Amino acid sequence: MTRATWLVSVSARGQQDAHGIDADVALHRTNLGGVIRSHGFGPGSVDLELKVSAATAAEACAFVRQRVTDVLGPEWMVVDVLAGAQLTDVAS
Repeated sequence: MTRATWLVSVSARGQQDAHGIDADVALHRTNLGGVIRSHGFGPGSVDLELKVSAATAAEACAFVRQRVTDVLGPEWMVVDVLAGAQLTDVAS
């Protein structure tokens, strides 16, 4: 099956008093299954853009959503996951 590298953006939100920097650090210290290309955080929010290898955009999004949910726990909710451009083809 041919796999592709997708650019996936993910946003998560927590309580307004939650520290986005703490979430950002936790995500950077964890193997999310992809390469983090950019990130941002603020009060109660964290946003990442990752390169992820998957057969389809839907598979890439589902994988990233699950990994981020697992890392951040119940205090945070993934509110948006979007796969952008297919960057390269990779033979599996």
